[in-house]
Amino acid sequence: TLSVTDDPLLRDPFRGMGPEVDFLPFADGRALEAATFRSAAAVIVEPIQSMGGVRMADHAWYRRLIERAHAGGCLVIFDEIQTGLGRTGRWFFSGDEGIVPDLLTLAKGLGSGIPVAATALRADLTASLKPHDLGSTFGGGPTAMAAVLATLEVLDTEDCIAV
Repeated sequence: TLSVTDDPLLRDPFRGMGPEVDFLPFADGRALEAATFRSAAAVIVEPIQSMGGVRMADHAWYRRLIERAHAGGCLVIFDEIQTGLGRTGRWFFSGDEGIVPDLLTLAKGLGSGIPVAATALRADLTASLKPHDLGSTFGGGPTAMAAVLATLEVLDTEDCIAV
């Protein structure tokens, strides 16, 4: 994951250890239109840039990003670790105004302080998964799952989500 951060202090020590990563300037329409996405497996975007100054793009930019990435044959991943689970007033930033990524990542707020993370995929992407394709040596522990369940119950039943 450090290979895809835009912080060179964190990224540079790992340069060359994995696949090449290209960066697209956030919310830059010209750069988006110039990008081909043909050599990319996926585009990862944090919909509201946290370390980047708590910035977000116009909704049309996200929709165009998804459209251009799909045209180039790659998936779109939204990192909703900090924006998901009600932090924007909705369950997720994505899904609003036609902004639908292929995958999204969740953590932090999902377990209310208990370390846990999740990846959600579009239903059609799960069709190709077979048993044991995804695994974790610590995944699904009862304490973490109880925290997730309690968090989701509180968010749902105590009107924590505005919309």
